Amino acid sequence: VGRDIEGVGEELREAGAPVCRDFDELVEEASKLLTDEARADAVSMRARSYAARYSWANQASRHLEIADALVKSRRSGGPVGRGRSTEPASTSAIDPSPGSVSPRVPDQRSPNEAIT
Repeated sequence: VGRDIEGVGEELREAGAPVCRDFDELVEEASKLLTDEARADAVSMRARSYAARYSWANQASRHLEIADALVKSRRSGGPVGRGRSTEPASTSAIDPSPGSVSPRVPDQRSPNEAIT
């Protein structure tokens, strides 16, 4: 249960929780949830389902899917994502040279160089 302020209401709606316009409505809705076990269980189930979609495990899995797609695209020379160039991305600026210890970074200044 929460108020419809500063984006909170949108998230609560998406999670299936009651959204209230003012304090009196908030108190009324909280009272209903405290006294109506079936209602509270339904809101709890929707909230748990919503939270599961954004769990650490699901977010990590999505990031791995994106990383895998990027790697496969780079290897095949295909585009990365919608609306991107069909030219393969150059990795020369970040790939280490054979036998080097660290990757080359473009426009890297030493800590003692002044920025002009």
